[in-house]
Amino acid sequence: MTISNSISRRKFFKLTGAAAGGALFLCGGLSFAAMREPEIELEQISFGGDVVMNKKILVAYATKSGSTVQVAEAIGSALSAQGA
Repeated sequence: MTISNSISRRKFFKLTGAAAGGALFLCGGLSFAAMREPEIELEQISFGGDVVMNKKILVAYATKSGSTVQVAEAIGSALSAQGA
């Protein structure tokens, strides 16, 4: 006695269509999440008080943990103290 595990053509197309649709939906959602830009908080710090300067110095930094902000502030403070 043989057991037939056949599937009809109609049922096959329904299953593969559902799988393909689910994969398309999932990939579409992932691509939307990948294209979303993260919110970035920009910090502007000024040194020198009320002194008006014609030249500006940009101290740029990048960090993952946040410790680089203190280093950039120290560099800006040192430059300001020296009159730069």
